[in-house]
Amino acid sequence: MPGGADSITIRRLLPGDIPTGLRLCRASRWNQVERDWAHFLQLSPQGCLGAQVDDRIVGTVATVRYEPDMAWIGMVLVDPSARGRGIGTVLLNESLELLRDVPSVWLDATAAGYGLYKNRGFEEDSRLVRMECLAPPLSAIDQALLPLTSPGAIGELDRSIFGAARRFHLAWLIEGCPECAWTLPGNSGYVMARHGEHFLQIGPVVAPDPPAAELLVKAALRHAQGRPVVIDATLHDPAWRQRLEALGFLEQRDFVRMRKGPAGSKLPHPWEYAIVGPEFG
Repeated sequence: MPGGADSITIRRLLPGDIPTGLRLCRASRWNQVERDWAHFLQLSPQGCLGAQVDDRIVGTVATVRYEPDMAWIGMVLVDPSARGRGIGTVLLNESLELLRDVPSVWLDATAAGYGLYKNRGFEEDSRLVRMECLAPPLSAIDQALLPLTSPGAIGELDRSIFGAARRFHLAWLIEGCPECAWTLPGNSGYVMARHGEHFLQIGPVVAPDPPAAELLVKAALRHAQGRPVVIDATLHDPAWRQRLEALGFLEQRDFVRMRKGPAGSKLPHPWEYAIVGPEFG
C-alpha cells in the first residue's frame, strides 16, 4: 500500500461496525447518525464494505442497488490518520467490483473525491449546491398541503423523477421525520427530511415549479425553527436558488453528480429541486 507497509483487508460491514462508521463521520464532520448507517446495512447488507488495517476499520463505502440497471455509491470515508495511502481508491475499486453487473453507477462527489472518481471513469453529469440556514420563524403551513404518511401515493411520480424505484427508502424517510413530510394537492409534488448530527437535511423536494417547491420547503422549515438546516439543491432553474436565498439559505459547498455508464434517465429531473443527499442520490 502506498505510504506504508500495512496491508488492507476489505470486509463486509456488520451492524456491530456502526459505531466505527459514526466515528469516521464525526472525524469528517459528516451529518449521518446511527439510523442512517443501519438503513444502509438494511438496504444493502452485502454492499457495505470496510477497509481494515491492523484489525481497525479505517475506511468505508456503501453501495445501494435501486434497480438492476442503476446503483449508487456513497459513504466513501477514510480516517484522517490513514489518508494518503490509497485506501479510498481500494474501497472504490471494491465497490465497483460489487456493482460490475450494473450498467449505470452514480455518485455525488465532493471536491476532495472528484479526481479519484474521474480517474476511475466517472463522468460529470450535473452540479448541486448545499445551502444552509437557521430555520426562520414561519407562519402556518399552506392549507393546500397535505401530510405525506406513506410513499404509496407518490411512488410512481418519484420513480419517474429519480429514475428508479425507491419506495422502501421513501418510507424510511417519512418514518424518521413525519413532521416534515408533505405533499402538494393531487400528489403532484412532495418534500421529506431527516434528522442528522449537525443539522436537519431537507430533501427530496419534487415540484412542478419553484413557487410550489418553496411552499414545500417552508412546510419542512416550520418544524425546525431556530435549528441549522441544509438542503442539497439542484441548479437547473436559477429562480430556485434565488428563492432559497430569500429564505436565508447561504451556499456551504457544491457537489458534482457523476456517473459511470449510460445516463438512462436524466438526473436531475426538471421537477427535482433537492436531492435526498449525496450518499443516497
